[in-house]
Amino acid sequence: MLKYFEQNAALGLAFSPDGKTLALGTWQGIVKVLDLSTSNDLPAPAPHNDWVCSVAFSPDGRLLVSAGGSEFKPERSSGKTTGQVKLWDVIAAKELGELTGHTNMVFSAVFSPDGKTVATGSADQTVRLWDVATRKQRAVLEGHTDAVWSVAFSADGNTVASASADRTVRLWDAATGKKRSSLRGHEDEVRAVVSSPDGKTLATGSADWTARLWDLVTQKERAVLKGHRGGVQSLAFTSDGKTLATGSADETVKLWDMATGKVRATLRGHRSGISAVAFSLDDRTLAGAGMDDAVRLWDLSGNE
Repeated sequence: MLKYFEQNAALGLAFSPDGKTLALGTWQGIVKVLDLSTSNDLPAPAPHNDWVCSVAFSPDGRLLVSAGGSEFKPERSSGKTTGQVKLWDVIAAKELGELTGHTNMVFSAVFSPDGKTVATGSADQTVRLWDVATRKQRAVLEGHTDAVWSVAFSADGNTVASASADRTVRLWDAATGKKRSSLRGHEDEVRAVVSSPDGKTLATGSADWTARLWDLVTQKERAVLKGHRGGVQSLAFTSDGKTLATGSADETVKLWDMATGKVRATLRGHRSGISAVAFSLDDRTLAGAGMDDAVRLWDLSGNE
């Protein structure tokens, strides 16, 4: 392990495109931006009203989107649930505005590869597409029958994938918002989804303890990755697509060789489930976030 930061139970994290900073979202509604060379906090946006589940940088690193909300089960919150998505100017540490429309907690937010669109997934069972320039909603993608835990764009930006508690992954046309297909095979909630850098493979992680690889062209399952002893809650590909990281409720991160489907390494140290994983730009560092109040950075240079 390279180092760790004692933080406020980070739920989401993201490296900046230049690899110099790390953004964190916490259950206390705080968005932090860390200077990785000094480990100091940079000027940060104002807090959310409640949990921040997801953070993501725009491809040029100038913008940051953060998403979350209140308790997402009405029976546990006097019938009240909220969703909140904010867009920030990273350089000025200034809020540009909210993306308003979700009616329940927003678990995931990502930028399209061209940076012009943000996709969000929510406990309100919808995926929404937002125009970054105007901060207006472009489309509401409906069809899931339970919470949408994770969303991802394909590498070419033409497809949006959404992973849901209804055990399916849906593929949507990013331009029209129309559903293309559903991927079925997981035996429990699908908690995470990510596209490979070459756009050929979709990886999904589930509460059924597996990660699965899907061919984006044929939309067929290619492999089932087994080895975790708990649900797979977070995923990340290296920039060359040769390695997939899976973060699990079993408190470990596994690194999988995509050529063989075998585990290359298991990273231990977290004291609770892994809520987010991300690779640095050069793929030499992996960040992991968990509910154990620590964000851990792993030096992967010895795993090459």
